[in-house]
Amino acid sequence: MKSLSTFLRLAAALTLFALAPFLMGCGSGVSAVIGRNSAAEVSITSIHVNDLDLIISPKEGAATDPGACRDDQEAFGCVRVFITDKTTITFTTNSEASSSPYYVYIRNQGASARTVTLEIRMDGDRKVFKTLDVPAGVAVRYARIFRNNADDQ
Repeated sequence: MKSLSTFLRLAAALTLFALAPFLMGCGSGVSAVIGRNSAAEVSITSIHVNDLDLIISPKEGAATDPGACRDDQEAFGCVRVFITDKTTITFTTNSEASSSPYYVYIRNQGASARTVTLEIRMDGDRKVFKTLDVPAGVAVRYARIFRNNADDQ
């Protein structure tokens, strides 16, 4: 019985050793990505929503980044939904967002400041819920979205 137990331990160790390259990466300098991506939902609500643009820029990009998702442009697989007093953008995060988050901007094209409520949900859980006064004529960054979390920094 002792030799069977030793044999099983040795077989398990050899199997793990053989599978290690597949578990750790392919050996070409690209390591396996550990973890999972999240479903992100970003919404702004305001009676002045027609004056406001919601902009989400990947990789810490600027509001004017050509790869950003905004009211007039879909990018990186985002989906935009417009309702009477609300704009929502949904997308799935990626592993790069762990170290280089998406930036959330709101641009006010109105003539005066506008009050807006920003809400960010990750996998259905509310991470940011904040009422803001957005100054006229500018895009301001109000939040960051990481792979599995968000904050109002």
